[in-house]
Amino acid sequence: MPNNEARKRLKKRMLDRWENEGGKITSDSTTVKSSPRSSRKGDRSRQAASRRTSTGGTEASRAKKRKPTRAPGGAMKLLIATDSAISTEVLVGAVGVRPWPEGTMAHVLSVVADADVPEELWREESYTKNAVLREMERRGQQITPLAVARLAEIGIPAEVVVTRGDPRHLISFFARKWSSDVIFMRAHVRKDYMHWMLGSVARAIVATSPCTVQIVRDAMKGRTHTLDSGRKVLLATDGSEFSDEAARALAARPWPKGSEFKIVGVEEPWVIKPSDVKAHKAVTSAEGVLASAGLKATGSVHSGNAKEVILAEAKSWGADLIVVGSHGRRGLKRFLLGSVSEAVAMNAHCSVVVVHGPARPSRKERK
Repeated sequence: MPNNEARKRLKKRMLDRWENEGGKITSDSTTVKSSPRSSRKGDRSRQAASRRTSTGGTEASRAKKRKPTRAPGGAMKLLIATDSAISTEVLVGAVGVRPWPEGTMAHVLSVVADADVPEELWREESYTKNAVLREMERRGQQITPLAVARLAEIGIPAEVVVTRGDPRHLISFFARKWSSDVIFMRAHVRKDYMHWMLGSVARAIVATSPCTVQIVRDAMKGRTHTLDSGRKVLLATDGSEFSDEAARALAARPWPKGSEFKIVGVEEPWVIKPSDVKAHKAVTSAEGVLASAGLKATGSVHSGNAKEVILAEAKSWGADLIVVGSHGRRGLKRFLLGSVSEAVAMNAHCSVVVVHGPARPSRKERK
């Protein structure tokens, strides 16, 4: 039997290997659809795992369905990224308090990283990949019945996929593969040293997602969100095409009666050639977009750090939701300028919707 140091080195090599393979899909995945007959073909171990976690389909068929409230527009594809039964409950609850167009469907994705596997499970399986497979099976059994049944109640068919890898890469990968319109996930800002080094999964998805991302947080104390309860929604704008896209997305959604809307523009005095006129023009433009959808909003312009102002205004107003556009900066520019949308999404007291506009064509496509 290897000593403790040898086992630690072996585990570290396994973690490093899978970290390097972060964006690759492995055969170690389990797929469960809301219909028990719709299991995918795959290797023997995956089929066995799928059969063991397929009870969610029968439970969903027995669940008492409520008549779903439908929103206008075409069907949407949702990706619910979860890592536990508790997160699944919160995320499905967030999906259930807004209407969706007829034909909307959901993928529930859970990515098991090797670091998520308990140490005792590694020891029991002699530090082989069977430890990860057992953790995948356990997570699938927890998530599947809850997600499929709850989503069936609101008229949304669901498919559950549990796979192995790095969630920072695979969530965005599957969003592209499935052509998802919205990703729902919780804000897990981890405190331990390892995850401080790796970075927050939510932060990574906000930066790399090909579609809109909703970072879900619990409602403020004393408030309960339902389909019919009014919301306080804050839209942050800087007049860019990304902010315009966020305003259009906000205006396109149906909102409960009694909802309030506030638009915030920020002038950063230390920026080269700051323009108070530009900030006011951005707010006025956003007000016009919302007004065209019958939504009345109040607007204001502030001076200071955009991230800090947006967060402070949202908290003092008691916002239930913040909507921002994503600039999608990369590389050195993103390092120097930072990302307002990421900072707001990670530090807000309430849920945040980060709207990603249409993907820009690659250099090859532009040629």
